[in-house]
Amino acid sequence: MKPQFADETLPGSLSVCHKSGEMQLQLFEKWFDHFLRHIQASKNNPALLIFDGHKTHTQNIATIEKAREKGVTILCLPPHTSHRMQPLDVSFM
Repeated sequence: MKPQFADETLPGSLSVCHKSGEMQLQLFEKWFDHFLRHIQASKNNPALLIFDGHKTHTQNIATIEKAREKGVTILCLPPHTSHRMQPLDVSFM
């Protein structure tokens, strides 16, 4: 990733990518830990995180357990529905 892509981000933002252009487990875990530090969710103040069905999101038991402990509910969209769910990408960033 070109460093200048992160130049205009907000302080505390996280910019990571993989040379393949696809999500990798290690990058996802890094992003998820960053996300948890900033949302301040708890069982009394829960958060909803909406994912596509990529295996890095759905097949990582440690992440699912960590989310549960922190009061984060993970909702995975059905496979092959991105074309129907595209407004989520635009409306909620």
